[in-house]
Amino acid sequence: MMSSCQNAAMVYHRRIISFLYALLVCSGLAIGVGAATPVKNSVVANIATPPPNNKQNAVDINKKPKNDAAPSVVHWGYNYPDHPPSATGSGAEEELTPEKWKEKFPQCDSSRKNSRQSPVAIDTKSIRAGSDPQRDALKASSYEEEPSKSVWNAVNTGHGVQFSANWAHTPEIYDGGLPGHYTFTQFHFHWGGINGRGSEHIIDGKPSALELHLVHRRSYESDLEATRDPVGLAVVGVLFEVSNQDKQLRTVEPFPPHLDLLLSTLNELDQPDAKRDLVLKGFRLVDLLPANRTFYRYMGSLTTPPCSEAAIWSVMATPLKIPEKYLLAFRKLHSKKTKPGNTKDDLLVDNFRPVQPLAGRNVSVYMLRPVTHSMQRSIEGNLRPINISRQLSIPEEQHAPDVFVF
Repeated sequence: MMSSCQNAAMVYHRRIISFLYALLVCSGLAIGVGAATPVKNSVVANIATPPPNNKQNAVDINKKPKNDAAPSVVHWGYNYPDHPPSATGSGAEEELTPEKWKEKFPQCDSSRKNSRQSPVAIDTKSIRAGSDPQRDALKASSYEEEPSKSVWNAVNTGHGVQFSANWAHTPEIYDGGLPGHYTFTQFHFHWGGINGRGSEHIIDGKPSALELHLVHRRSYESDLEATRDPVGLAVVGVLFEVSNQDKQLRTVEPFPPHLDLLLSTLNELDQPDAKRDLVLKGFRLVDLLPANRTFYRYMGSLTTPPCSEAAIWSVMATPLKIPEKYLLAFRKLHSKKTKPGNTKDDLLVDNFRPVQPLAGRNVSVYMLRPVTHSMQRSIEGNLRPINISRQLSIPEEQHAPDVFVF
């Protein structure tokens, strides 16, 4: 028989145990309560405990979603009216066509206020002339020089064919209304699936079969810095017409010398990411320009995503000739990797962006006479270059001494 003291002690202990149990229940830690301990940054912490006897609201974390396919790959591309891209890989690849670029790249939206997207349609009847063509002549250095060991680095980017090189003195362009010196970085081409289309810029309503872009960036900026600068890039555009259609089109100049050396190597760039170091003896940047140096000038953007509005455009007014056999070589390239011998799927054609609204921008024309070596020195003697670097507080740099007048 227990004494009164023992009874009192047992009652006391029971009350303590009841208190501790109640405390545990309130904290959600008691066995059998069913509430999980909150865990920070845990997947479990993000799954709510289902209400009892409610099968509709219960969450089965082991059940796989109905669509367990790999997520589709989204990237930008072009409109391919004759050769639509095929679906390859674990999931169907979705290409953003030009009208949808703005969904991933906001600057590509030409409906924005004060947008300056490229390319544009140039109407020669509505443009204004430059104020002083002689003073504003576009000039270049090292354009008549071959790169080191005559080597050009070529690559099929999947969106086009791009060429670059290394020089003892990297080519530059300057004057001609440019706010400083611009260093050459690369040139690339845009072309169509047929002869009646392919160029990005259109002059007087007539597209050309091919367009070349010579890209330059401000000499004291990196590539990234240049795309963030409203005048960080200077692009020279050159149009090409098919040589066997000259009679139906406007004045076209002869096929440039040495350009056949470059274009004859296109078969080595059949697949995307294909890279080649090409030795092209005698080939220089000047070979890519028409003798008539008249050009159209406007403020624009890159014609590919992210469509950075950083480009000063100089579109040469006179197209060059190109034999149709080289256009056919362009059209055999592929935008995606294909099996050997596949000449139908994923062809790299029609890699041009449609023209964008001018949106109030001015297009100027600089009407310059053809420049030959015999008259180059006399023309240079009449030029009065402006020290733009000093006026805009741009750091002056050392440049190659040779001068080529556009």
